[in-house]
Amino acid sequence: MGVANAVGAAAGQLRPGDVLLVEQHTYGPLTGRPCPAGGNCGQWEFVPMEYYQESFDVIRRLTAGGVVVVEAAGNGTQRLDMAIYLSRFNRWIRNSGALLVGASGAGDNLPSPSTNSADRIDVHAWGDGVLTLGYGLEGDSPPFDGPPRPINRRYTRSFRGTSSASAIVAGAVASLQGVRRTAGREPLTPPELADLLQRTGSPQAGTRTGVSLRPIGKQPDLRAAIAAAMAPGGGFRGPGVYTIHSKASGKVLDIDIDWFAGQNNGQRLLQADYHGGLNQQFTIEAAAAGGYRISPRHTHGKVLDVAGWSIAPGAAVHQWTWHGGASQRFRIEPVGDLYRIVSENSGSVLGVPGSSREHRAPVQQLTSDGGDNQLFHFNKIN
Repeated sequence: MGVANAVGAAAGQLRPGDVLLVEQHTYGPLTGRPCPAGGNCGQWEFVPMEYYQESFDVIRRLTAGGVVVVEAAGNGTQRLDMAIYLSRFNRWIRNSGALLVGASGAGDNLPSPSTNSADRIDVHAWGDGVLTLGYGLEGDSPPFDGPPRPINRRYTRSFRGTSSASAIVAGAVASLQGVRRTAGREPLTPPELADLLQRTGSPQAGTRTGVSLRPIGKQPDLRAAIAAAMAPGGGFRGPGVYTIHSKASGKVLDIDIDWFAGQNNGQRLLQADYHGGLNQQFTIEAAAAGGYRISPRHTHGKVLDVAGWSIAPGAAVHQWTWHGGASQRFRIEPVGDLYRIVSENSGSVLGVPGSSREHRAPVQQLTSDGGDNQLFHFNKIN
């Protein structure tokens, strides 16, 4: 409970776009496998803090409010996708919204011997060969005469594991947010940052089999990430494939695919936690009759559509087979650094009623009022 309480205490001091680093890991369930000879046996089977529900809950509340949580994936040498972890690291089932960080070697982009791995891990950074201040034993510092030097004069040459990796990623994220704020632009939301770092990062090295056995995500490329984060117009650059993020909630537009019905006409447009699935990616193409058609990538031949050609506020938005009518064509209009999505049929805009931040809240056609619940960031995938 100590980590959960500490994160909760910090929450009141943070605003959307700020960065919180969870540098701890802890004991996980016993796998029944012995630590191999020469392994990191002192931390064998350690897991990220969010394995435990109290930590997951407080982290989730922070990310839902727009705070970026960077969390060490732990040095337990485990594959967190194993059944013993009860799908707690399956982003399709349980996603805290934190950036989960694995560790690589000193510049080799290969998993470090002790890092945990999983498809859920978003990014990695150096887990060896890292120097840091105010840490470690006196023997790490250069020789000196006189009494032991105070902690603010010490340093270590051997900051390592997911502790050093997550600290590096937190620094990169803080730099990105600082560049945005200095330019007078909105800070990036947690899902936007996850998407950005994965799109612009350096791939994990190794064979295809090796990567599939121990995935640790991409290594952030700060130069490439800054260039993408500062692209003009909130990321919308004409036809292409995008994730679309609500300013009010930070969540992404998502087609409901529950109960194996994802291909059906009438599946609702929602806002949801980002997981990177095809039902959260949209192909935007110019329509011959004007405006754009917006097609979810998980299905073929279907587009966003205002139900029943309605012009009434509150009308549902869903996916439907393309017929080219005005109810399926939308304008994407700039509003400062963001965009609104306007129905060609009604002139109304898409938005989430009541500025809800809830996962799976419906997206509807609304009368335009300029609210944050009617404004969107567009992140281009390709």
